[in-house]
Amino acid sequence: SVTGNNVAINPAQVTGTPDIDVWVLPLRPAGNTTTSRPVSLTVDSSGGMACQSGGCGATVIPFSKVSWAASNNGAASSGDIQSGTFTGSAAQQIASFDANTTYCSIPFIFWCFGWAYQTQQLNQTRMRFFYANDVIYPAGTYTGTVRFTATMQ
Repeated sequence: SVTGNNVAINPAQVTGTPDIDVWVLPLRPAGNTTTSRPVSLTVDSSGGMACQSGGCGATVIPFSKVSWAASNNGAASSGDIQSGTFTGSAAQQIASFDANTTYCSIPFIFWCFGWAYQTQQLNQTRMRFFYANDVIYPAGTYTGTVRFTATMQ
């Protein structure tokens, strides 16, 4: 909700509430393969926030006006969600990592006498959202949905 001093010539960024927690725990059956399983977390923010009421007509605020700060997350190199901004695309990748690898833990010539199962997951990342508030849109109530999708190959 943009109110008070944030509706002005020099508006300030608006912090959204509540924060959300995002985590991914991919699972697959253990097997005798050393193939890792790439996991990707994408968001679809292509719809924007459409005017619902209040005299704003057919105005749509693009989700590219919304950014987030990630906390309780791991490093980018581990594939965890980092702070960023929605691009307004249907398939923006915000995290990726290899998960659920089974490998031979006791190799002997052409045989394997023991298999180890290793899993990696996306930490529970907390996301706090911010509205840029750098364009004056007509007053009204706007709603929109950003869809998060995790896929494993």
